[in-house]
Amino acid sequence: MSLLTARHLRWMIMSFTHETPTVLLTGFEPFGDDEHNPSATVADAAARALLGSGVQVVSAVLPCEFATSHEVLFDLIAHHEPEVVICLGLAAGRSQVGVEQVGINLQQARISDNAGCQPNGTPVVVGGPDGIFATLPARRIVSAAGELPVELSLSAGTFVCNHVFYALMHAVEIGAWGEHSPKSAGFVHVPWDTDVSTVYPGIPLAESVAGVCHVVEETLKHLSDPDAPEADTTQGAGLGTLH
Repeated sequence: MSLLTARHLRWMIMSFTHETPTVLLTGFEPFGDDEHNPSATVADAAARALLGSGVQVVSAVLPCEFATSHEVLFDLIAHHEPEVVICLGLAAGRSQVGVEQVGINLQQARISDNAGCQPNGTPVVVGGPDGIFATLPARRIVSAAGELPVELSLSAGTFVCNHVFYALMHAVEIGAWGEHSPKSAGFVHVPWDTDVSTVYPGIPLAESVAGVCHVVEETLKHLSDPDAPEADTTQGAGLGTLH
């Protein structure tokens, strides 16, 4: 666990309902010339770390394809009915776990996805709003991060990460799953895993896992007590890397 003890997390879970809340964590398959994508590894490792605290966590890997990534995600949500959905993606070049605040209705790919698709200025959802905010308590998460490498980010890019992020938030906004829609959802970028390669700037896998566990813990804490006063966000709240 990162900041909260397992006992504290179990107490928060009890305040929801008599049922155990479900959290869905997703990462992506490798793309481009890379044979490894740390987002999938972090999602799996964080899920295993959180399972021991009484949280029902499901991890899955999404295809790095514009056409199918959101479809796979939506099927997972329909099947598992999670209270929290956090999609993870790789941000090579960053050195902190970035909690994304807004997805934009734009697909602009510098390289082709794994299906050979390379959109150039097309919307994620035709007729959708220009941007949609995550419902994760992003500033609360960052302000409570302490020594963990967690920051706010104002850009999820315009590749498949942002595609999934925007599609998810649009579906939540229109109530695509009715009463079973996630109560909190968003996107988190993780740095490159320096345990695998030092070609890109990054951090060790364990630090990304701790950061993602913290994101889950603070989200559950916020859902169990949404009226708690907002923590001070003037300290330690970076703005992430715009790209």
